[in-house]
Parts: sequence; C-alpha cells; structure tokens
Amino acid sequence: MNNLGVCYIKHGEPSKAARYWEKAFELDPHNKEVIHNVRRTLYENSRELVELKDSTTRRIRAMVAAGGNLDKGRRVWAFSPAVVPDAERSSQRPEPEINKIRKVRSVGANGTGFVVANGYVVTNRHVVRDKLYGTADMIQLSIPGSTIGTSPAIIVAIAKTDDLDLALLQCDQLNAPPLTLSTEPPRLGKDVMALGYPKIGLLGKSLKSTRGSILALPGPSDRWLGYDLVLNSGNSGGPLLGDDGNVVAVNTFTWIIDQPISGGVPSDRTIEFIADHLPDFTGAASDAVLDWADVAELGAKSTVLVQVQFTDAVPALAGVEGAQVEANYYSDPSCAHCRGWGKLACPHPKCSGGGILKYRHYRELWAASKIGIVTRARRKGFKSRCPTCSGANAIKCKFCRGTGNAR
Repeated sequence: MNNLGVCYIKHGEPSKAARYWEKAFELDPHNKEVIHNVRRTLYENSRELVELKDSTTRRIRAMVAAGGNLDKGRRVWAFSPAVVPDAERSSQRPEPEINKIRKVRSVGANGTGFVVANGYVVTNRHVVRDKLYGTADMIQLSIPGSTIGTSPAIIVAIAKTDDLDLALLQCDQLNAPPLTLSTEPPRLGKDVMALGYPKIGLLGKSLKSTRGSILALPGPSDRWLGYDLVLNSGNSGGPLLGDDGNVVAVNTFTWIIDQPISGGVPSDRTIEFIADHLPDFTGAASDAVLDWADVAELGAKSTVLVQVQFTDAVPALAGVEGAQVEANYYSDPSCAHCRGWGKLACPHPKCSGGGILKYRHYRELWAASKIGIVTRARRKGFKSRCPTCSGANAIKCKFCRGTGNAR
C-alpha cells in the first residue's frame, strides 16, 4: 500500500496516495517508509511542488501529528521492501551470501496479549503466524504508558490448528502481574468487557475498552464463545473480562451479519492450552465482584501490545558476483515537480511529446476514363519538432534544473 501511494503521487493523484498511506499507517503506524513519504509530501506541498486539496492535507497531517521533521538530506520517495511467502524465505541463499545485503525488517501487524504467568503472555495464533508469511521473525511486547518499555519475546507454543487460535509467548523482561482465568464458562447474558489495542495508527497506542454481553455459549460442534461487543483489527489476542476481573475468553474474531458479532476462545480451553506447556498453571479464578472501572484498571496492568515483524525479501542482486546493494536501494530520488522527467509540460497547445503534428496536402490518382483523369485530395501527417520545447529550447524543470532528481 505504501508503494501504491508513491505511484499515485508520481502520477499526480495525491488524494489517492493519501488513501493508501492511511491504510498502511493504520496497519503499521511506525513504518518508516510511510512516515517519510507523508512528511515529504507535506514538505513538497509547502514548496508548491505537490498540489494538495485541503481535505487531503488534513488527512496527511493527521498521520504525522506525533511530530518529527523530514530528513531533507533524503528527499526521496521511499518504497517498502518486499516480504515474500514463508516457503520462499526459508529457501533463500546461504547465510554468507545473504550477508552482502543490508538486512532490515518490516512490521507486519499488531495485536494484543495478556500476562497469564510471570514472564508468559497469551495471544492469538494468527497474530504471530501469518497464513502467507509464516511465523513472525521478531516479536515485541509493550504496555503503552507504563515504564516497562518494549521487550523482545519468543514463541513458546502455537496451537496446531486454527480451531484453537492461541499462542504462548515468553518475555522475561515483562514484569507485569498475571490475570486470572475463569475455570467455568460464563452465564448467558453476562456482561463482559474487552481490552486491547485496536487500530493504533488511527486511535493511538493507549488501551481501549468496549463492553457487551454473552450471546452464545460453546456447543459440541462450535467451541467458540460469542458476544455482542465490537472488536477491530488489533484487538485479537486480548482478554475478555467478567465483572469479577477473571478472563472468560481470548478475543479472536468478528463476524458482521446484521450486526457485528464477536467471539473468542473460552477460558477453560485457554487454561488447557497453557497447562500443556506450563504444568503448574491452574488459572486461580477470583470470586470478587468489581466495578467495571476497577475491572478495566485491573486488566490494564497486564494487557500488552504485541507487534510482529517479518524479514524482508533478499533482492535479486544478491546473486550477482561482487554486487553490493546500498542502503537506498528502495529509494526513488525523482523530483516531485516534474516527476523525474527533468522537463515540464510544453505550453504549446499542439505539442505532443516534443513534436507538433502537421499535414502535407497532395492529390492522388483516383480513376481514369475516356473522359479524363480523376484525382482526389489527400493529406499525410508528420511530426515536426516543437519550437517551444525541443532541443535547446527544452523547458527544464527549475526545481531539479533538468536532472529529474530532487535537490
């Protein structure tokens, strides 16, 4: 989506570029390429090199409201590196050859998790393992607003099937109290609260809560717990809490039928999954009845933001003997005003690509008879050099001085 935004900018359609950058920013608000491109767009707009409508300007400014300045020494359009499927990444060239390439990582997505034991976090399987890209190459955990900071995590266990959408992570640096899990399913109609970090690119990284009630209990064939609150992307893996502060489910999905219906893995199944890998784990449910504000405060201490990353694809130049890919191999330095052409559009109304279409008129034989020879008028088109923009008269872009590169 970032790369599509760059293409639309170069085609003179910044409103479409902003639309794709918004989607990319929603998935990954820390993506350095997206942040760089939107900041450069605002900078070039201030120099009147890119024309933005007021609505587009407001949308782009919203994405960079956190602050920061454009690196004016890198006035380039930054393309995002490719992330290839898991099968291709695992079969790439041997490590010594890959080391010729600058290895960076792209954030793939974010989700939510919660602490279940000292140093252990539960989240959804689909948060840390993508169907196309495979298992994440790097996982970072954090509790925004706390002093814990960001800490790397490792995967202890992933459920073997999508039916049990759970994963267990370990992070020794994460010093947060565990939440208790209910050993019994909740009652139908029971009020519940979901905590998580949905759409952090638009809503920010603070913890969000939403409330609803249980509308469906697990059955023999359908082992999910259903509830009528709304979950968004980023809520996956977060806790669903009852009014006693116990976790009753792990938030997993949302279906939209006539109205949004969400669901998750029930706490008793979650306890079984955790106990398979932490033998001493029990759940230790509480019988207390709390105010919902106290429930949110209790859960906030243990609900973590989960960010996953995948290794970029190795460029084809890795196979070229002696090739060394520089750090800017995903950069396009083209001028924002002339879009890399080095010259501007010709003002001559009949100019097309540096030439003017003219016609040569003549007559050709059409028929001959006893009466005489009959001819008809014909014309043949040809291009002549435009006197305004061709050759020495070319209209060079005053911003890049005809080089096509930003200055």
